[in-house]
Amino acid sequence: MIYKFPSLTEHTNARGNYQGSYHSAVQHHYRYLRINDFAMSKTMDDRARIAAFVARTVAVMYGKRTAEQVRPLLKDPKMLKIFHKAFLPYCYEEPRCDVGYPYRLTCGACNNLRHPLLGKAFTVYRRIVPSNYEDGIEMPRTKSMDGHPLPSARRVSNVVHNSNNQVQVSARFTPYLTHFGQFLDHDISSTPIMTDSDENIIEDCCIHPNRIECFNIGIADDDPFFTNPTQKCMHFVRSDIGPVPKCDTGVRQQQNQRSSFIDGSAIYGFNTAKENSLREKRGGLLRVSTHHSYRPGVLPEGDDTQCENGHNGMLSQSPVNHCFDAGDHRHTESPLLAVVHIMFLRRHNLIAEALQRATGITDDEVLFQETKRIIVAELNHITYNEYLPDIMAPEFINYFGLRSTTPGHHTVYDPTVDPRAINSFAAAAYRFGHSFVQSVVGQDNGRSINEDPLRNNFDNPTIINFPQNGGCEYVASWMANTGKSDMDRFVTSDLRNHLFDASPTGSAAKSPGATLSLDLVALNIQRGRDHGLPAYNVFRQWCGRPKAEHFGTWALGLVDHDEQSAATLQSIYRHPDDIDLFAGALSEKNLGTSLMGPTFSCIIGFQFNRLKYGDRFWYENKFPHTGFTEDQVMEIKKATMSKIMCSTLVHGAVPVIQPLLFRRQTAPGNGPISCNRLLGRSSVLGFNIEPFARELRNIGGRRHHPESSANWNDPTLSLPGQTGAQVY
Repeated sequence: MIYKFPSLTEHTNARGNYQGSYHSAVQHHYRYLRINDFAMSKTMDDRARIAAFVARTVAVMYGKRTAEQVRPLLKDPKMLKIFHKAFLPYCYEEPRCDVGYPYRLTCGACNNLRHPLLGKAFTVYRRIVPSNYEDGIEMPRTKSMDGHPLPSARRVSNVVHNSNNQVQVSARFTPYLTHFGQFLDHDISSTPIMTDSDENIIEDCCIHPNRIECFNIGIADDDPFFTNPTQKCMHFVRSDIGPVPKCDTGVRQQQNQRSSFIDGSAIYGFNTAKENSLREKRGGLLRVSTHHSYRPGVLPEGDDTQCENGHNGMLSQSPVNHCFDAGDHRHTESPLLAVVHIMFLRRHNLIAEALQRATGITDDEVLFQETKRIIVAELNHITYNEYLPDIMAPEFINYFGLRSTTPGHHTVYDPTVDPRAINSFAAAAYRFGHSFVQSVVGQDNGRSINEDPLRNNFDNPTIINFPQNGGCEYVASWMANTGKSDMDRFVTSDLRNHLFDASPTGSAAKSPGATLSLDLVALNIQRGRDHGLPAYNVFRQWCGRPKAEHFGTWALGLVDHDEQSAATLQSIYRHPDDIDLFAGALSEKNLGTSLMGPTFSCIIGFQFNRLKYGDRFWYENKFPHTGFTEDQVMEIKKATMSKIMCSTLVHGAVPVIQPLLFRRQTAPGNGPISCNRLLGRSSVLGFNIEPFARELRNIGGRRHHPESSANWNDPTLSLPGQTGAQVY
């Protein structure tokens, strides 16, 4: 089949006084969608609200009431001039960039020297198609094309994505594919949800559904899981917002708390303060837990209010069983994700120690920054050469130029490319991996396998924390020897019904009428509506596919769906133009041996194209000061996920492993081999550190050109009105 591709060229403070299970579920939800920097997020939110107020006021002044009337008004040059004049004091402030600084900034600013804000943390997502808000400004889409209400997001989840507890285990891929993808997602995007005016968690949406922050999900009387007639509301808080670059309009846009680039944000954090809190401050090392006596350690201790140390909230008294800390706050959504975090933490420390031995350099900052640039390069190489080819069809990989070259440099940077994370990517397309998630987590010690329901392990580091029970090593082994869930439109019940399942012994709900657990699929669909994502058909057309005019699978219909999926969509939606992006694209037929259909392939492929070609620090670029040498690039291109695993696990814990870790050992040519053979005899790293050490010795350990620092100010230190300039 031939595919066309997109061109490459009233705020209230009401709070309840109840305690119990619902409170636990909401606390979990906020941990994953929490605001990382309240001052920054609130400043952005306040500015965006001013812009929205101006937009609404202008619309009323001009007698524009419907979305169809408002949209062209907000694009009118005269209107834009009014906006710019009125909103200029509230726009983003651009940083001054040091053109000679050789390393990435943790916040992502100054990657693009022409447009320093592109890709920076705490700016808004970009859109590839215009938003579709009901009022043209900020109200979510709630009505069908014929004026009837859209189906509840929970009802769509039940009808389209219910696995009926029949999730199939993949014969091709391991959970590493799932959770590396999750790790990558957390490196690229993080969308906070709104808080009240005092920056408190909003827990009472089901009591006060008309709060401007709330957009609850209705539960039908005949819902097969949420059967309690007194709990028919799923609490939902809208995403936090920010102003658009240049303050063009007041249309609602959502914040991204992460730098868009694949730059190790999940490892190192989103700003300098967070990064510093994770550093050992000696030898270029990252901190590890002090409660674990064995090397190479696990993630360092975090705030003990940020996880569940034991099933059903029963806190362990052992200091070994502690909450974690990492560059991204979602590190323990699942123990399997925590394993990936631990591997990259240990990998960083291994390389830092190797660099120190090979160079004799003791400067902590030099060793840290040089190690970080190697880690980020390895992360990019694995992403584009191992991960993406396993999930996407070859024609999309080739069209979007996603595979690296085999030898040496390949300079691809284009400063005109906008590398920002795309709203529809973050809020819908890249959530395709939720279909990959298994219903269990496990440990494999080589003699026996122990498995536990996923629902018991959300935000729970217990099975990672105890080395006497195998800890991280046995979980890592289990991940290598089992399969992920097959890719289809179905999602495990542990995510659809039991997300952040509350303790069965809990007391009254925090918000009467609210469900005691959440549905991730329903949240995905509702999040898309909250973000103003247009319907599935709009994205099909943007991707060069014909618009579906009917629910059949023949011409001008749902041609990328099988008959059963198309009939299922017809049973829940009144018109093809009503279909939500997540539901419509996830239910497409996979392309060949890929793991998604054409619409998600298009959006995801385009996003990773932008992340590669819009990254000045892309590891193949042959640039002085920021780039790698020819022989260094060759060493980086030896990186595989299996080598990361072998180099970072306790010696002997996993004696043999498949060369391609995302694929199962039964895949052709992927039989297990020893870690010693995989890494080679010359280095426990799986590559030669000498080219990196030699360059450092030659330049005296100093890559930065201090004469250019007069043009530099750190954009992460202060807010406007204080010393320095905060970049938004």
